[in-house]
Amino acid sequence: MLRGLFWNARERRLRVVVRLVAQAALAVALAVLPILLVAEPLTALHKRGRFLAALAKGPYDHVINMLVGPLVTVGIVASVVLAARFLDRRRLAELGLTLRGAAAELALGGALGAALMAGVFAVEHALGWAGPPRLCEVRVPGVSLGLALAFTAVKALCIAPMEEAVSRGYHLVNLADALTRRLGPVRALGLAGALSSLVFALLHGTTANLSGLSLLACS
Repeated sequence: MLRGLFWNARERRLRVVVRLVAQAALAVALAVLPILLVAEPLTALHKRGRFLAALAKGPYDHVINMLVGPLVTVGIVASVVLAARFLDRRRLAELGLTLRGAAAELALGGALGAALMAGVFAVEHALGWAGPPRLCEVRVPGVSLGLALAFTAVKALCIAPMEEAVSRGYHLVNLADALTRRLGPVRALGLAGALSSLVFALLHGTTANLSGLSLLACS
């Protein structure tokens, strides 16, 4: 009886809630490793003047994040790959992690994201909530324009694959699988999309300058 709470005998694998929790725990563990093994030792050396001693706190934080950020992304994406292989027992293509048609989807996603952000700015500007930004202005003391642009690029390239693999890949597919038997494929996919979007929004709860309205919009 107790075993049935964790094991799906019909599918011969762990139940969906257990798989989701296990993947999340694995993601946290693999994301923390580069912080403990790379970021913390290098920061300790920096404070002693033995690593990038010429950089002040602002520039150093940008540099160390650019070094560790990709490692964190690799760890989190690896957690999805490992969970799919050993917990779900499914192919990565079932999570949408395939190179087939990737170029077209990347172009569409980039165009859609640019259009949406332009639309948001246009509405805010019309309502007087936002004005045109000053070009080439860096607000972090000691950070050059080149470093700021590089940091922004690396951050975007790291966050997007990580979020897509977890929220739009692992969470969405597993939730849809679990709900399909009771709701049917169409309703299951809709509810799974809503639930995964809610989790996606909650994961952004610590974002700087986040309001309740923008948190709702994230979902």
